[in-house]
Amino acid sequence: MSPYLLTPLAGEDLLEIWDHIARDNVSAADRVVTKLVETFELIGKFPRLGRPREDWTSHRVRFVVALDYHIVYRADTAPVTIVAIIHSARDAPTLLRNR
Repeated sequence: MSPYLLTPLAGEDLLEIWDHIARDNVSAADRVVTKLVETFELIGKFPRLGRPREDWTSHRVRFVVALDYHIVYRADTAPVTIVAIIHSARDAPTLLRNR
C-alpha cells in the first residue's frame, strides 16, 4: 500500500506541472515529477515532516517545500492525502480557498 494518496485536484496539479515544464524539456519535467513523488513518499513515511500555515489557510493541512513547489497535505489521514502542489510563485492562500 502506498504511504500517500493524491486527490484528483493534486493529480491534475502534477500533470499540469509536467506539461508546463515538458513544453521546453521533457527530461526536466520527468526529473521534477520524480522529485515530487519521492517527496510524497517521504511525507507518507513521516507525516509530521511539514508544518501548518495558519497564515495561509484554516484547513488542517501541512506544507513541505520540494524544489519550487509547496506540497499541501493532510497528515491526519491514512494514507497521507496530498491535497495540492503549488508553485512558490503562485498565490497559495487564494488557490487553497478554492479547494
